[in-house]
Amino acid sequence: MKLHLGCGNYYLKGYINIDFPLEKHSLQNKSVADEHADITKLKYKPNTVDEIRLHHVFEHFPRHSTY
Repeated sequence: MKLHLGCGNYYLKGYINIDFPLEKHSLQNKSVADEHADITKLKYKPNTVDEIRLHHVFEHFPRHSTY
């Protein structure tokens, strides 16, 4: 399984594209995500995720975080 976290409007074929729920976005009003979720709360069984991609996501978190 390959995950594309914080996908916004950029769909990566072959990945599960995940983005924050639209009703919680301040600017984005449409999404191409396969799933909407808070990425800090995702849970997967060990050894089930082969790859994680994210672009321009870290800047949306506070500098110090306990996630």
